[in-house]
Amino acid sequence: MIRASKSYLIFLFTLIFSISYLLNAQPKEGKNPKGMWQDGPKIRERIRKRVDEIMEKNPELAKKFQRMRELESKGKELSKKYRQATNEADKKAIEKELKDVLNELFDLRTETKEFKAKEIEKRIKEWEEKLKDIKSELEERKKNKSTIIQKRFEQLISKDKSLEW
Repeated sequence: MIRASKSYLIFLFTLIFSISYLLNAQPKEGKNPKGMWQDGPKIRERIRKRVDEIMEKNPELAKKFQRMRELESKGKELSKKYRQATNEADKKAIEKELKDVLNELFDLRTETKEFKAKEIEKRIKEWEEKLKDIKSELEERKKNKSTIIQKRFEQLISKDKSLEW
């Protein structure tokens, strides 16, 4: 079951990266557009690493992806049965089951989107902290501009080579 969820995640990430890559790739003049696929193995390796990371960090999310895959398949199967059904009672029963599947699938998709949003918020906070540190460092450098310049000046003109780095 875990292996299936891993393969589904790899498929999902491959699809996302492939679409993104194709939308952003611009073949160079005179080059064959097929050359765009040279990065394929690198992208697949990054995807595999990301999938492993997700499964390691959040096996519950991997289970949700697996369940979503199962529900998608069941939904397609039920829709086919619905179209083929001739009896109204059968259609009603299939309709109810299909709507139950779609409700569960919707809830799982919402949960995964919430997870993505939380991950992005976490990364934003990390970057905000980094930005805060860099701004603080810049302010400190601006305050000490003359001292920093004087130290560098002395390093550059120093005749005593034994004191150099």
